[in-house]
Amino acid sequence: MVDSTSVRLGPEIVDYVEADTIVGLHGEGGKLLGVQVWPAIRPSAGASSGFVMPNRLEMAVATAVAEVVAATPAAASATPAHSPVATFDELPPLPQPPLMSNIEPIVPRLKPAGHSSGLLKPLLIGNGVALLILFLVFFRGTDAARGLVCEPNSPLAGAEIAKTLISCPAKPAFNPEAAAYTDYLQCLPSKPVCAQKACSDVYLSKVPIGNHAEQVRAAAAESQRSCVADADKKTAADNFAAFNECLRANPNVCSRAQCVDRFRYKLTIEPYASSLRQAADLAANDCRRQQEDAGFAEFNRCVAGAAACDTARCASAFTSANPTSAYISRVLQTAENAARTCAAARPAPQQLPSPPQVNSAEQATRSFIARYYYSSSSQGEAAGASLSNFFASNVTFYGKPMSGAAVMREKSNYNKRWNQRSFSLRDDSLSVVCNSSGGVCRATGQVLFDVASTSPQRNARGLSSFDFLVADPQSDPKVVGESGNVLQRY
Repeated sequence: MVDSTSVRLGPEIVDYVEADTIVGLHGEGGKLLGVQVWPAIRPSAGASSGFVMPNRLEMAVATAVAEVVAATPAAASATPAHSPVATFDELPPLPQPPLMSNIEPIVPRLKPAGHSSGLLKPLLIGNGVALLILFLVFFRGTDAARGLVCEPNSPLAGAEIAKTLISCPAKPAFNPEAAAYTDYLQCLPSKPVCAQKACSDVYLSKVPIGNHAEQVRAAAAESQRSCVADADKKTAADNFAAFNECLRANPNVCSRAQCVDRFRYKLTIEPYASSLRQAADLAANDCRRQQEDAGFAEFNRCVAGAAACDTARCASAFTSANPTSAYISRVLQTAENAARTCAAARPAPQQLPSPPQVNSAEQATRSFIARYYYSSSSQGEAAGASLSNFFASNVTFYGKPMSGAAVMREKSNYNKRWNQRSFSLRDDSLSVVCNSSGGVCRATGQVLFDVASTSPQRNARGLSSFDFLVADPQSDPKVVGESGNVLQRY
């Protein structure tokens, strides 16, 4: 005995131990100290007194080898019950010999010839398992060692002694919600936007209140909105193509308004709504120009076939039908020239007649403009004045054709934004020009404005220009055209 953990054995013992022999070591009282497989007992170099037993760690490894060999089904089936091979459980307790002489080799009795493989096979298995366990002891912190023990199909997956040497990481518990969400994420790329709801339905059928349930529902709703939006865009594209075909099928620009009315409520999303408005404005302008050109041509035919004194009749017919035409000034000039020619051809009366009717129309127009701005002010509104009777059924409002009702809505909205209003005409700037019949007059000038709002608090002051066309100023004056600009702000 060298110390409490090792024993020295002399050649009189180890020289008789054959290779691959399982050796049991007993101490006093027959107590088993350990089991070794030769050559786990290392031979000395000859200079020492014999052989040295391994320390306790090596003894524990050898013991584990013996346990594994004994538990191996192949070894058990290969060795009959009457086999002379000594196993751990078959070693009988030895009598109490002296301290060193009680250590004896357990030499297996060889089987008859032809049956030696029954002993060799379990020994080879035991040595292989011993090498694996020694590998685990020295490389227990490596990934390779953990793989031998922890992988399900590894050689030592079922050995309890191996699991005591290697600490396998705990397997994560199966999470149904995480698996369902992973399947959902993998499903989305394979589906078009209108079919992605199917991926959401599968997830929600499995985990309707999972961690990602609200997120999946929101994504499903968004995909449905995108699907509907795509369908609306396709429908609008088809309608826009039909609208353009309708325009091409109507060479008469005035007939194109029917196409606009037909598709107005079908083309409500951009960019088709803007294109419809542009086409409508273009068609309206083209139609108006066509009508003005036709009216002006008719005026010229009327003048050519009438006497000078009848030119005023031709001019009145044109201005009544086209009060905002760009030809108005030319028509009025022609009528004035014809009126002078007609007056020169008449004999001079002994007494000048009363002022021509056009002067009365001019005065009526001046009074009309004054009433207009009085009714637009807060003072006139408080006194019961209203702009509701100032506009014709059709008005050219700042260059855009509008109905009188639409103009009144514009005025009403303006008065709501600026609930305190004051307008002062600059009399020296007011100019009125009427046609020879006095049926249409044009009033231009400037007005000082001072407006304010109490909610929110704001005000505006300045000088604006105005340009009105007034029809029938003497009998039933109505605004048929209005425009202007802000000249200065104070």
